[in-house]
Amino acid sequence: MAARLMKETLKNIFLGPYNCGKCLARISGSKHPYVWQITLSILLIGLPVFYAIEIQLGIPGSSSIAWTCYFGFILYVTGARVLLRLRCEIPGNLIADFLITLFLWPSIIVQMTEHLDAGALNIVNKTGDHDSLDDRLDKASIDSEMDNIAKLYAGFGTSSTQPSGK
Repeated sequence: MAARLMKETLKNIFLGPYNCGKCLARISGSKHPYVWQITLSILLIGLPVFYAIEIQLGIPGSSSIAWTCYFGFILYVTGARVLLRLRCEIPGNLIADFLITLFLWPSIIVQMTEHLDAGALNIVNKTGDHDSLDDRLDKASIDSEMDNIAKLYAGFGTSSTQPSGK
């Protein structure tokens, strides 16, 4: 399993825009991922192309365009991750998503693909054979778990070694 995920991550270094575009199409319900795939490809290819322009042709400022393209790509992938979180009702943090995507974007695309392949949208839409978490947990088990958490926090911070009042 881990070897397969590592292989997919390495493939996404080159195929990331294609796979992220497919994820965006699945999330939005579109049958045509081409606009997303082309946009993401142009943004990602912009990094090495504009750096090469500055190095080979000596055109100043091209590296700024290169970094703009890269950050545009990162923001696009972060947006896809946030959209998936919203559609699947997964709690998360926009800043954390951005920082993780900034450094690990191939892994993020693999995670989104795996999540969608596992039927995440079907679970949220309650289609197929999936049931919701509310159906699997009864109120008594939730209440007993909440009582355990309350007892844990009630004992938090109290210590048997109290300072002596001199």
